[in-house]
Amino acid sequence: MIHWWFLFLSFSCNPSVFGYGTDDCPPGLLKEDTCSLNELLEGCTYPTCTESCKEQNLALSLDKEHCVKCGGISIYDKNLAECRCPNGFRRDEIYSRNASTPALHECSPCPAGSTVLPSSLTSNSERYHITAGVKFMIDAFSCASCPSGMVFDDDFHCKCQANLVLLGEAAVGPQTCIDEAYLPTVSTGYSQLKFNFVSDEMDQSTKSEINSIIASHHYLEAASGCEFFKSNSQHLKNCETLMNLCVMSSYDQTSAPCEEVLTISRTRNGLRTHMYEKDSDDILRDTAVKMKMSLRKKEGHETALTFRMKKFSIDGEFKGFERLTNQFISCIDELSLGGPPHSSEITFGKSLHIGGACNLNELMKGETFFYELYLLDKGASCVEGTDCLIPIPVFTTSFRDGSSFPNTNRGYGSLSDDKFVRRFVISDNLLGAINAYRLSLSSRKSGRTSTGLQIFRYASDITIRTTIQEAGPSTIYVPILLIEYKERIYKWDSRNRKQHVSVSTGFPTGLNYTPGICHVTVTATFCTSSFQTIYITYVIYQQCQIDVVFVDWERPRVQHSSVSVWRKVLMANEFDRLQTSRKTSIEFTILFVTTILYRTQNHDKSNVIILFSLIFISWAIAIAIQSVWRLFFFERYIREPKAQRFIDLSTLTNISLIVLDSKYGGYMLHCQSPYEFSDCSMEELCDNLRKEGRGIVASRGLESKGGPHNCQAYSLFLSDQFRTHFQS
Repeated sequence: MIHWWFLFLSFSCNPSVFGYGTDDCPPGLLKEDTCSLNELLEGCTYPTCTESCKEQNLALSLDKEHCVKCGGISIYDKNLAECRCPNGFRRDEIYSRNASTPALHECSPCPAGSTVLPSSLTSNSERYHITAGVKFMIDAFSCASCPSGMVFDDDFHCKCQANLVLLGEAAVGPQTCIDEAYLPTVSTGYSQLKFNFVSDEMDQSTKSEINSIIASHHYLEAASGCEFFKSNSQHLKNCETLMNLCVMSSYDQTSAPCEEVLTISRTRNGLRTHMYEKDSDDILRDTAVKMKMSLRKKEGHETALTFRMKKFSIDGEFKGFERLTNQFISCIDELSLGGPPHSSEITFGKSLHIGGACNLNELMKGETFFYELYLLDKGASCVEGTDCLIPIPVFTTSFRDGSSFPNTNRGYGSLSDDKFVRRFVISDNLLGAINAYRLSLSSRKSGRTSTGLQIFRYASDITIRTTIQEAGPSTIYVPILLIEYKERIYKWDSRNRKQHVSVSTGFPTGLNYTPGICHVTVTATFCTSSFQTIYITYVIYQQCQIDVVFVDWERPRVQHSSVSVWRKVLMANEFDRLQTSRKTSIEFTILFVTTILYRTQNHDKSNVIILFSLIFISWAIAIAIQSVWRLFFFERYIREPKAQRFIDLSTLTNISLIVLDSKYGGYMLHCQSPYEFSDCSMEELCDNLRKEGRGIVASRGLESKGGPHNCQAYSLFLSDQFRTHFQS
């Protein structure tokens, strides 16, 4: 048992002395698996690499566990212990009749246009040969062939055949060649792209133009394949690629991809373009949705909207349909969201806003995909499938037509020249690349990004807006998807080898779902504002009809002299200031209600009814708290009510106030001062207050038997004779 335990340690802990690991041997050496027990005890390692094949002038098999002979036209190379074949021939391994062990290596010719790449093309540390954007493994047992329309030259580099034009960028992907007669009609080259909403290091909006290596790589092949090769299986994929390039160019109608799509569509029936040809009014009032909607469960009605996303890669490959769940907010972490990602259904009649910090460095590591949004119409007469999917028009402010931006009115449907498109991108880390961009998916996930990425575009605000039809609250128009893009300038830091944003790595990203109540909300807001304006006008008119009289009881100190008017001016100003005073603080109320709404927000369960109730209850609680505070504490122990302070000030100035708010009624503040003079010095005023405190002077208010003591506020009831005399 001790010997076998030591054997296990020897097997697992002793790597090959040649540095090729425990399961491989250097070229030309045979791998032997057997060691006797005594040899193991003496230090024999597993596996053992020997030169037994070379000693017998035999070649090694592919598994390096057998020795084989060289047959046919193959020549034995003793230095490498392998069979060599002439140029253009590959090496085949022939098994014995019982098919258990390899017995022979022979040479077979490669198909026309292909060859075996020699090992001299690579160094000892490399096993690949890269040409025309393709990575070839150096393997004597397989034939390599160049991409379509290309052949190997004498240096084993792929080149186009005669009268063919090279397409694509080797730094991006495989290149191809086509006949000059099949070059696209619109343009034979496309790489110059315009960015119009770029933010630089100081977060200032700039304009930028770059030569995109991605656009240069894909355009010619996509445009040529879409325009000319109608029967080719690659035709549809090329057309999708062309549409993707149009999306990447901000739907610029003067750009080569968009112009090529429109040109082809004029002569090709059934080819979809990137944009809608219908007027904006027809798009906004599209009644294609057949299902009925309701705020609560009802037979024959739906309570939620379900969306599907059609997904494409940059090369036009269709990736299938996805449910719309959290694709728009995938870069926002759960901490910013306040919870996990949301479900794939959007409740009808619910306004939902999701916002948070989006780490752009993490966002740009993912792959760029292009999407088309569809609404699943459950009211259509079909099973769930493509026939039930209604395409959703896309409105973006980035849409451009040459030097003009018809959608920059920041709204949809407000102008007749609004343009709607079909396809969109959530984040684009391809278009802004200006040089080498060849990266695998694994390298992206590991955190490395392209050295050539100069500008990164992302959707900063996405809104799905649904409008109820005027015909009834259960029918809706086709929803609209609104997208606003932002673009950031990136810098490459060669020290840390990481892409970073010049200002910060987190930017706010807004997402708004507003299904179902847009039309009702606009109507209600308009009606409320109109009635409130009418009511305010009525209040102003009422106040203009009120009679306000200031009665000055002050007597002149010297006979035939006048009394100062400044006391009346002071009281008139104080009376005006009193008109706008409140029992509660509007600032505290708004802050309290906002805090309650923020702390109790729930994106999954909130709806307009619950939201209205929550606002109403929060507002009522805020008013109740302030009322209790003022009544039982503030106005008892800290400061008198404002109305009482106004009466005290009127008494000190010896001015009464009469307010007639109706023809035969009103109010009076009898504020005749108990002092001899109110127009006096500070010393006299203080002396009068001390006398009143000791009860030396008369009390305030009207003196009447059985009347209230020190009462200064009264209700007035006027006779017809008094009113007539007052008016005259």
